[in-house]
Amino acid sequence: MSAQTRNGLVLIGAIADPYGTAPALFEYQPDVGRQREIIERANLQAYERYGLDVRIVYRGAELAGALYSMTSLEDADRDDFQDEIDDFGGTKRSIAGTETRTRDLPDGGTIVAGMKDGCYGMVVVGADRNTAGALADAVFKS
Repeated sequence: MSAQTRNGLVLIGAIADPYGTAPALFEYQPDVGRQREIIERANLQAYERYGLDVRIVYRGAELAGALYSMTSLEDADRDDFQDEIDDFGGTKRSIAGTETRTRDLPDGGTIVAGMKDGCYGMVVVGADRNTAGALADAVFKS
């Protein structure tokens, strides 16, 4: 693991690349302008203290989804996040030894959430179930 910084502060326990390599035809972009918009629109400011990172996922020029990671969770925070995942509902699925939950959204999108390596809170949002599945496989298998 390597230290990650945010606003000039070193985030203890953070990993440099929590997402791994994007699947074929997809690209992860740390689009700072869109990150801020997404964080504010989804009211995720409270999660920034946990090293919240947002990557926008594109398939060509098309917006295909978003990836969220919280790589600076303390023990109690990890337990709380795992409880939230358990309460999230949806279908249980193991990806590379990580228990995830998958839930379809009313707009046709799909969310997959899990604790990568038991330490890092990860949320994958895909424009559809197939996209979310491909992205979640890449994220949790990396």
